[in-house]
Amino acid sequence: MIDISVVIPAYNAELTIANILEDVLGIKNVEILVIDDGSTDQTKEVIEGLAEQYSNIRLILGTHSGASASRNIGIEQANGTKIMFVDADDRINAEVVNACLQENPQADMIAFPMNQTFNQEEPTTIAVAKEERVGLMRNALQLCNQFQKQFQISAAPYSKIYETSFLHKNGLRFNEQLVIAEDMLFITTAMSHIASLRIETAGFYQYEMNENSVTHKMDLDIVKNAELFLADLSRIVDQETIQGKSADALVRDSVRLIKQKDVSNQELQKYDGYLKHTYGYAPNLLSIKRQVLFYLLKMKWYWIVRKLV
Repeated sequence: MIDISVVIPAYNAELTIANILEDVLGIKNVEILVIDDGSTDQTKEVIEGLAEQYSNIRLILGTHSGASASRNIGIEQANGTKIMFVDADDRINAEVVNACLQENPQADMIAFPMNQTFNQEEPTTIAVAKEERVGLMRNALQLCNQFQKQFQISAAPYSKIYETSFLHKNGLRFNEQLVIAEDMLFITTAMSHIASLRIETAGFYQYEMNENSVTHKMDLDIVKNAELFLADLSRIVDQETIQGKSADALVRDSVRLIKQKDVSNQELQKYDGYLKHTYGYAPNLLSIKRQVLFYLLKMKWYWIVRKLV
């Protein structure tokens, strides 16, 4: 029985893939699934060379369909009782993972802090009642809630370990149509089903920004992406939460549009009108900083927003 499967999407990662594989090989009784997402460099050859040395490394060839498709392939082919997602350009501390697995905590999801520690002395396992899932979902959506004051769980799929049976039982997969926020949607959907959550005190994951990653190399239409994301999200969250995320989307996506191109004020107004008409807003769920940006956008003071971002 394999304790854990580690799924690694990789695209043009010839300079980093060996490092992360070396890290992951430090995990005991591990299966490593590397999905090469149509790389055009020597990524495939580097993986093949290491797979010849280590029988627990398996290379799976993809067709440049994005990180979500690669992770879904990994979920389908994983043989471990637990599963973990790692990006090809990041690093991990295998000792922290091994210490956790040795305790064999029984939880649908095990969450670790990102490059820091939580404010408690010992790991904690929480039995999650159905009515408590809203707080966890809002936390995953990076909205303000009581749970966030004690634990900050990232919206990313990494820095977590999942029971493989939990993913299969609830049909949890990544939305392959989304280019950004697919990880947030995945975690939020997981929180809508979760019955037990383990909170670890020590982090093991080191995130690195890389413009050659699978996600960064996919085409992005921010407005279309938001439409797909919010439509999926509206099926699993309550009205106030979807309105809170709608307000958050106005801020985040407007800022992205402003940074990405010379977006016109008319385009920003059109996006505001779509969100307001389709979902409505609950700005009280935003952080103070985002509330300020939200009201500046609502007042059409775009010139101030441009200066702030």
